[in-house]
Amino acid sequence: MNIKLIKENIDSVKTEALVIPMFEEKTNRPSAYKIINNKMGKALDIICKKKYFKGKLHETYGIPTFGKTSAEHIILIGLGKKKDFLPHTLYQITGTIMNQLKKMSLKTAVLPIYEPFLENTTKKEFVRICAQELQYAHYSYDTYKSEKDKINLKEISFLDNTTKEWNTLKREIKSSTAIAESANFARDLSNAPSNEVTPAKLAQEAKNIAKKYQMQCRVLTLEQANKMNMGAFYAVAKGSNNPAKFIIIKHSKGRQKPIVIIGKGITFDSGGISIKPGKDMDKMKHDMAGAASVLGIMRAVASLNLPVNVIGIAPAAENLPGGNAFKPGDILKAYNGKTIEVLNTDAEGRLILADALAYADKLNPEAVIDMATLTGACVVALGYHASGIMGNDNNLLEEIKKAGESAGERVWELPMWQDYFKQIKSDIADVKNTGGGTAGAITAAAFLKSFIKDTTPWVHIDIAGTAWIEDARPYIQKGATGIGVKLIMHYLLNKLNKKS
Repeated sequence: MNIKLIKENIDSVKTEALVIPMFEEKTNRPSAYKIINNKMGKALDIICKKKYFKGKLHETYGIPTFGKTSAEHIILIGLGKKKDFLPHTLYQITGTIMNQLKKMSLKTAVLPIYEPFLENTTKKEFVRICAQELQYAHYSYDTYKSEKDKINLKEISFLDNTTKEWNTLKREIKSSTAIAESANFARDLSNAPSNEVTPAKLAQEAKNIAKKYQMQCRVLTLEQANKMNMGAFYAVAKGSNNPAKFIIIKHSKGRQKPIVIIGKGITFDSGGISIKPGKDMDKMKHDMAGAASVLGIMRAVASLNLPVNVIGIAPAAENLPGGNAFKPGDILKAYNGKTIEVLNTDAEGRLILADALAYADKLNPEAVIDMATLTGACVVALGYHASGIMGNDNNLLEEIKKAGESAGERVWELPMWQDYFKQIKSDIADVKNTGGGTAGAITAAAFLKSFIKDTTPWVHIDIAGTAWIEDARPYIQKGATGIGVKLIMHYLLNKLNKKS
């Protein structure tokens, strides 16, 4: 879908749909409403007076203009009460706009940049959010359907009559659409079945991205990883007949030390010997959402040719109870020499991340960020609307929090007090791979911290509750979310803006 910027009067712009978001209060009607209302003989006032449209949050109402304006349809979008409207709400509203355009099977639409948003939101921020979220919400996953989802929408235009910020706004559109397209790429990988997206498939996708954008890509086989003493990764992967891959992809366009982004790539998780219940096990195809997002991030970084050094790492494997599977009670040795007592083979994500973190630590990184569908405990703590974050560097944690707000992918910090580290202390090894039944998200992060130096800034993002959704929301369809692509891209862009 094409997103562009146009200069034209609101009452003369030719389009299939003119979108007018508005609050519930009559006193907060935008100028677009007033102009179109007059052109249509006060028809919009009548609709609101008869309460066909009240302006409640996510409420929509489409009306044909019957030739009274140059737009064929007017679409009213409810913003709720003005006092309750937050910048974050704009992310959701943009998805609602897209869903209504899809529902009406329209090809073109125009969204004016105007005052209701701009009291608390700059034009630049408005365009950045809307371009990103419209492209993101345009997504549909129908790869395996005989009858494809019919989406007619080809173009959305932002309408602005001024020229002061024209070039800036066009840059925002380019950047935001590239980020959203890469998030949708990650969604495709996560939504795909595990018999299609195997570790080898993830490795091939990484190679394809690297070739297209002239990045370096190295893929270690399981045997190579084992020879490099990645004992934790090897143990998890050896129970499956699908060969594991340890994927490393590099974008080298900056002068600073590399920022390393790691994503858990368990392409299917049965739980191994500690097998999961059968109910909802099919959702475990999403256990590689972190790795999918790493590939999406590298795609976005390269497509925008950002002047940064970024390394993406995706340890990819299946966790299956094959004849060669690792077992509860096993002792493993990780890449950094630390030993791990295995109490539960379903706590496998932290094992493959342990070797990835230890490997990343030797790359002399500026920062290391890992993303993983790691613990159900994080879902219990935060639900499905925020990812949990923990780490060893307050500045990096604050940067990720700020990026979460600007990206529309919120995060929330959980404590990592020393008290929690006692729960992963093993009697017969350096650490054990589960801390028991309490504070599971935190003890998992405490385990990971054992494989990164204290001097290396590091943040762990638990995306177990945000990597996919079970039920569609007004602004997003069910399935994979591509969580982390927008978040990390905004983190990188914020760093670049800070330097400039």
